[in-house]
Amino acid sequence: MIIEPYLDLRDGAFMNQRRSTWRYQNTLLFGISGAVVVFVNFSCRPLKSASSTRDAAVEATSWSQLQEQRQHAREHYFVDQRAATQAFQNTPVGFDGMPALIVALLPTILPDLWNPVAAERYTGMHWVEGAFPFELHLGDENRGALSTLGFSCASCHMGRIKVGDREQTILGGPNTQIDVAGFRHLVWRSVNDPRLTAENLIVALKQKQPGWLYGLDQLARETEEVKIFEVNAQVLVAALKKSINDREDMVQRILGRYTYKDAAHLVNGRIPGSLDAFGFTVLALLIPTDFASKTQQEQVRIAGTLLPPQPPMVDIMNVWGQGAKELAQWDGNIRAKLMRNLGAELGVIGDPAKVNFANAQMATEFVANMPPPVYPFNVDLQKAERGSLIFSKACKRCHESGAFISLEILGVDGNRARGLSKESRRGLIAGLRAACSNKYLPECNVADDDILVDRSDRPGYLSPPLTGIWARAPYLHNGSVPTLYHMLIPKERPAQFNRGSTHFDEVKVGFAYGIDPAVGVTFDTTWPGFSNRGHEDPDIFFSGFDFSVNLDARDELLEYLKTL
Repeated sequence: MIIEPYLDLRDGAFMNQRRSTWRYQNTLLFGISGAVVVFVNFSCRPLKSASSTRDAAVEATSWSQLQEQRQHAREHYFVDQRAATQAFQNTPVGFDGMPALIVALLPTILPDLWNPVAAERYTGMHWVEGAFPFELHLGDENRGALSTLGFSCASCHMGRIKVGDREQTILGGPNTQIDVAGFRHLVWRSVNDPRLTAENLIVALKQKQPGWLYGLDQLARETEEVKIFEVNAQVLVAALKKSINDREDMVQRILGRYTYKDAAHLVNGRIPGSLDAFGFTVLALLIPTDFASKTQQEQVRIAGTLLPPQPPMVDIMNVWGQGAKELAQWDGNIRAKLMRNLGAELGVIGDPAKVNFANAQMATEFVANMPPPVYPFNVDLQKAERGSLIFSKACKRCHESGAFISLEILGVDGNRARGLSKESRRGLIAGLRAACSNKYLPECNVADDDILVDRSDRPGYLSPPLTGIWARAPYLHNGSVPTLYHMLIPKERPAQFNRGSTHFDEVKVGFAYGIDPAVGVTFDTTWPGFSNRGHEDPDIFFSGFDFSVNLDARDELLEYLKTL
């Protein structure tokens, strides 16, 4: 059994990461939009001749041999790209975030909210070691100011899976546990807790031993920041509370009132691995700062023109093999490769001036040829070889061509596809041009349609390549289908299931989804943006195969999909 290396996670998550200190503005708390994602058109014709999925099941004499070959190639890719690997894992995507010192004190001040068990349950983040969760990272030091924590690429694109008694990481895979909206809401709850005061923080600070924050090798930095905080505690805490409350007021009063009017609970998260595609980004970038002073009629006009009409929910995507994709994102509307990564950063930071342009450049090169992860369990190669023939008949036509499929044909939830208006598209294009800060680079000087294709007149979704599909559960763009088995047999798709488990169902191919109050979060497909319908007609999508009847064909296809 092949286990992917931990890729220096324990060091990378805390001790060896690059560190930064940027003035605290807290745009991080708007939450990750996942990327500025958009749209594409259908007849299952290729948008470009993509590299074909290799017939993996017949390339080796045994599955263990094939596992070893592929794992060896993937490990060597990360070794050869070590600097980019470390940056992908540990470098914040922007120059803004939460004050590290205050975050590190929250478990002491608010133990019921921020002890590792409670906080992990609420946010899906992981306290590997040290003072901060693995998903938050320090940037480079800036003397004279408190350091801040921010999300890295891997915060959303580092999956986890339980293999035997170990938890394996999947670099480049979707983080199916992180709950960014839940994190934002927990921080808001925390700053409004009467226990979080400058006085209580200073008392907690005095109880800490030297080296508690950054380690003994960073003692001078820690000492300086402790002094900065002790002198300015009242001002810093007041600024923190005002910043977070002002932002939360905007989220609830504007986004909650319009986009989330029929699903108020969704704005506060509790859906691990799920994101609002661009509602928060539009709120941060395009809603005027004097919105509150406008008449109600004008507010309705602005919100109706710019904000998504319903929650545009998406699952976090995988990022391997991006170089072969002419178009990216769920609806394939970003063509320019650098803009894809700048879009992801802008979705996190919300301010073009604060995105980490150099990191976006490095990430663009890093994910271009990243190999997909290797299925870590056993495979029956003979069954998989038969499944490859079924794949060629039932799936290959669309999934190896990068086809765009309109909503009318696909039949899936349309909130994401319909969520970006023409006006918002123009505003986001301007934001991405501003974020592409090196104006001498050809990659920064591309046509509007290469930045965001306008699909508002014909919404739909892209049919992605299926490499590493086993690691991308749950399925459909909104994660409403728990396993590949349920993708093939639509009538058995559960209306409710659990999300967030790292245990894997090797038979149905997906993460364990049985409802268990102790594991994950119960997900309801009746919520706006989360319908599990679509991709159902056997004649349209499976070339006539009825996998509810042809059980051998179903099992053989599932076996083959494990090998991609």
